[in-house]
Formats: sequence, structure tokens, C-alpha cells
Amino acid sequence: MKSRWLLLVAFVASACASTSSQLPVAGSQRQLPTSSDIADLRTQLEQARTEMAARETAPPVPVAVDLDAAVSMPIPDNHFVKSAVALFSNSLKSDVQTYLTRSARYKKMIEKELAQAGLPKGLAYLPVIESGYSTTMTSRAGARGMWQFMGETAREYGLRVDWWVDERADPERSTKIAVQYMKDLYRQFNDWPLALAAYNGGPGRIQRALADNNVT
Repeated sequence: MKSRWLLLVAFVASACASTSSQLPVAGSQRQLPTSSDIADLRTQLEQARTEMAARETAPPVPVAVDLDAAVSMPIPDNHFVKSAVALFSNSLKSDVQTYLTRSARYKKMIEKELAQAGLPKGLAYLPVIESGYSTTMTSRAGARGMWQFMGETAREYGLRVDWWVDERADPERSTKIAVQYMKDLYRQFNDWPLALAAYNGGPGRIQRALADNNVT
């Protein structure tokens, strides 16, 4: 706001300076800005521009490693996971950094709900993959909100989804439902990789894949 004000003042001051010889003096005898005043304003303007440029080019604040979340659930050690880690750490690093920064708005609320339900703290990072913590994200398949609920599942768990209201975009209501849904999926599969796969692709698809491969 200060920078915009300085820009406006500097613009008006420069206009007055360039046309001062043509302006009639009003009855109130107002004084036009002096060359010294204009020089001061220009100095302030340059300082404001420098500060703005510094903010735009400053590197993002690094996000601290959440060790409690990292050890809260087992992480499979296979080439799929290693490939994903490499992807997130390199070509998608800036995007992930943006999502983690955005998560600060909702993280405490999510962790509180997870703790009350007795679920791993690491699940608070699921929206990194699902939506980047955007409450208005809508997928091509029709999933919406920070937790990317399909309309049918959202209604099944008590969220209102109709022409007038879509509670999938409500961060608090959708988080409560997401926590309950993940708890139900873990109860069904008794395995977090399978439960998270079911969260993304649907429990029916995971059950069919298990049956087709004759595994548990």
C-alpha cells in the first residue's frame, strides 16, 4: 500500500513539475512542490521499487522437516516410491514448496482432527498430492475441494453438495469427513498404502485388484 501511495504521489508531483509554468495561481495561493520535494519523492519511489523487487526475487522460506509426520506411518521402500521422491525433490520441488507454504493455513486444524481420531500425523500431507491445499480445486473427474471428494462420497458422509452449496470447499467440514473416511478405509484394508490407494481410486477398485491378483 505504501509503495502504491508513493507511485501516485510521484506521478502527481512530476505532472505538476512539468506543467507548473502553465498553471494559473488560484486565489488560495497554494504552493507547488519544489524541486527538492520532487527529488525526495523520487528517492522514496526508487527505494520502494528496490524493496518490491527484493521481495519478488527472494527465495522461498524453507519448510522445516516434519520428523513426527515422517515416522508416523510406514513408508514402502520400492522403486515406485523412490521415483516419486525423486520427482518431488527435483522437477516438482518449487510446486511442492508452494503447497507446503499454503498448508500453514490449515495444518493445525488438520493435525488436531487426525490426533482426535488416532490417525497418523503424516496424513496431514495428503492434500499436497490431492489439491495443493486449494479449497476450490476441481478435477476433470468432478472431485472438488482440498480433499478432492467426489460428490457421491461427500453426500454419503454427510456433506451438502447441490446447486446452492458445496461443502467440499469448506476446509473444516471436509477435513472432518476426510479423517472419518480415511479411518474407515484403514479399518477395511488394515494397511495404509492400500487405504490411501483406495482413497484415491475407490475401495472397490482396490478390492478387485486384490482379488484379481489373489493377494491380501
